[in-house]
This record gives sequence, structure tokens and C-alpha cells, in this order.
Amino acid sequence: MATETTPMTLDEEQVLWARWNATGDTKVRDRIILSVSGVVHQEARKITSAAPYADLVQAGHMGACKAFAKFDASHDVRFNTYAMYWIRAEMWALMREWLKGGAIPDDETLASDLVGVEYGFNVHDQILDFHFIVYDKNP
Repeated sequence: MATETTPMTLDEEQVLWARWNATGDTKVRDRIILSVSGVVHQEARKITSAAPYADLVQAGHMGACKAFAKFDASHDVRFNTYAMYWIRAEMWALMREWLKGGAIPDDETLASDLVGVEYGFNVHDQILDFHFIVYDKNP
């Protein structure tokens, strides 16, 4: 049985986007966003830097949220392919701030950059729950 964080098949992705467009169901939105969690962790592991892994993962998930808000399912592109750009962009923006010695944005600032603060915190809390489960299994 697929969990919220497992990648989607092409058929599942098409069904979920159709359901999202028809109903705006937040569970569908969360399933789509969290389906790229593996990609977020993979990209965070690729970046060997001074920035903490957890911060990179958080930035990557915020990128996934931005990708969801901008994605157009009518184009012939998979969501995880499209989301990769935004995931990397958010991670590298974090790295630039970190390397310049700037402050890492707090959770409230990151959430306010999304579609809405309540939406951002809801997804952010789910992401943190998932991150700590993965982190506990792979210290």
C-alpha cells in the first residue's frame, strides 16, 4: 500500500491532479506535495555543505510547495520533474544565505512565502513529522 510519501505512478498522478482541479481537496494536495519527499532527501544528501541537513530538507519541501502552487498539469511534464527545479532553487537559496553569513529564515518567514500561512504550517508540520521518522531510521 502506498503511503503519502511514496512516489506516484503516472496514472496516480493524473488522477490526483484531476481530483485536485475538480475539488481542491487538501488531502490530495498534501499527497502530491509529499510524493517528492524522497527527491528532497536525495537532493539534500547531494549537497555537502556547512548548512545543516534538516535545514536543506525543510527548504526542499518548501520548494515542493512552491512547485505545487505553480504547476500546470495540462503540460506533458511529471510533477516530480517540475518540482526538482523548485526544490533545488530553495536549497541553493538557503546555501547562499548560509555561506554569506546571513540568517537562515525561520519557519514563519518560510511559511509566509507560500500560498498561505495556514497552508504552509500544515504542510511544514507533516514534513517535519516525516523527516524525523526518516532521520530516526537513518541517523
